[in-house]
Amino acid sequence: MGQFTMRILDRQYVANTDITNALATVADATAANLPGATLAVQDLSGNMVTFRYVQLAASGLATITAVTPVYFTDQTCGVVTNTPANAFTHVASTDSAVESAAGFLLNANMTAGQYGFIQTGGYNPNITSPASVVKGDRLVLSNAAGTAPTANLLVRVAGGTAPATPEAMAQMYVVATGSVASGVAAGIIKGFCAQV
Repeated sequence: MGQFTMRILDRQYVANTDITNALATVADATAANLPGATLAVQDLSGNMVTFRYVQLAASGLATITAVTPVYFTDQTCGVVTNTPANAFTHVASTDSAVESAAGFLLNANMTAGQYGFIQTGGYNPNITSPASVVKGDRLVLSNAAGTAPTANLLVRVAGGTAPATPEAMAQMYVVATGSVASGVAAGIIKGFCAQV
């Protein structure tokens, strides 16, 4: 692991939001760690959160906002984009881009080509969410067969309601732990096959 990762692991964190906030400030011009490297941290309460160090694609990005979905651009799992059409599994007019879901971008101030962290699992209090989200809802990238995900947008599936397609059930998702306020909701990120 690179120096930055080791420095993060040396600290004790009272809550996993402390480590998430620390990683959300990273925007390296050159790689400080191996792109694709994973980091798992357990806070003092025993909660596990997982992250991946990635490079933001050099071009083809939508407007960057924090704690929104990103997708791998190729099979190396080291470069991400926030544009579903640039996901390496994207096929037009399908929901195939969800197969490249990488995690949630933490730093809204990153620019094209920079390196930083995405969150791949665990609690995050600031997930960009639809206005109608309430505790217990499931947030997915795409909930209709043949419907591509929309950049920086999750789709709400009401708590207790099955997702519309088997693909929606299998994809990365968030379980909301509270109602949305000011465009964000707290939630537990689940479902990444790429988790540590």
